[in-house]
Amino acid sequence: IPHLSSIQSAWISPSFRRAFADQHKNAFTQIYQPQTSTESTNETRTQTILRTVVSHVISQVAKGKHLSEIRLPLNVQQPISALEKSARAMQCGEIVTQFSSLEISKEDRFLNVLKFFFSGLPQEPFGQKPLNPILGEVFRAQFKHKDGSKSQLISEQIEISPPTSAIHISNPIHGFSMTSFAIPTFQLSPNALHIQMKGLIQIHLNKFNEIYSLTRPVMTTSGILGIGKQEVYFSGNVLVNCKESGLNGIIEFAVSDDTGSVWNSAFGLWKSRSNNRAVKGEVVRSEDGKVLYRIDGEWDGKVWVVNEDSGNRELLFDRTQELMEHENGGSKMETYVPEKEYLEGNNSLIVWNGVKKLMLEGDFESAVNEQLQIESEQRMYLLQQQKEQRWQPAFFKFYPESGLSFIGNHQN
Repeated sequence: IPHLSSIQSAWISPSFRRAFADQHKNAFTQIYQPQTSTESTNETRTQTILRTVVSHVISQVAKGKHLSEIRLPLNVQQPISALEKSARAMQCGEIVTQFSSLEISKEDRFLNVLKFFFSGLPQEPFGQKPLNPILGEVFRAQFKHKDGSKSQLISEQIEISPPTSAIHISNPIHGFSMTSFAIPTFQLSPNALHIQMKGLIQIHLNKFNEIYSLTRPVMTTSGILGIGKQEVYFSGNVLVNCKESGLNGIIEFAVSDDTGSVWNSAFGLWKSRSNNRAVKGEVVRSEDGKVLYRIDGEWDGKVWVVNEDSGNRELLFDRTQELMEHENGGSKMETYVPEKEYLEGNNSLIVWNGVKKLMLEGDFESAVNEQLQIESEQRMYLLQQQKEQRWQPAFFKFYPESGLSFIGNHQN
């Protein structure tokens, strides 16, 4: 993998193209834009996915495999690498430009961090997952803001046992950077699959010398046995802390509504009617535990914030509004990737190009063969690296004192 400094020309070159263009357009369009179809067609597809996924998972678990080791059939996978999906963190990326204002208070900055967090939560299709990245795989992208500044993204697969992905986003003009890593852990209940992404998200606001640490919610796929509604949503708590500002918060996902419904974690079912897209939370002053703000709403709709002192209730985040195009007043970002000649051989767009093409053509037999070839080469590579004990991530490093750090160079 070339060091970032050797490919800086790709960042500043006018030849950046939109990620949704050329051979990548179909893959991204299929993932991010819902297909139009009849209700009966959707129901048939859902039932097919259910039968395929459940039977496959149960058979693999029966053979003694851990859930993290199970590879789903390609016909229920998405033609996109998990690293490419890291770009969703910037799907409402104009929010980044709001962090540099010297006129806003520390409380407003904390609320902006929550807004950015909500904006990056993905809306996943039921019963599908992206392709698993190989060790050392990278993905790079750029996002152009209305004010002319640019945010850069680099993601890298830094471990495969357990599978660990690292992400770094930076906008030097606005003094914003985010570094995170994610290690998925799985829990299977009778009617649901729960995925907990371990690892912190750290947001640095350099102009204020503030660091915000956030955990992640649990992603739950419910109704895998055909009981109840089949959907993907978030549950559990997210903790947010900023030592420098003296503020912390908690956001609770999939809370029960006013009907008194209770979540049954053992069976992955609501015991009665409830809104599993609801969120609620608090922002608290650390020194005395005083609640400053209360949060409520729906993570995939509107989220509101209530000032405890004044009682004023204001809109914090409106996903529909934010995902409108720039020219319509929204903050939806276009994703750019380097031209093909600037792509590394281990870039997601190169590694999985053949598999994606075959999947989109419906030739899953050839796609599986291509995938197996990639994984076979990966195993040989791992054996060689373990023998020589020399592989290290190109862009990230773990430090005992501070955790994961980005060691590349984004100055251009």
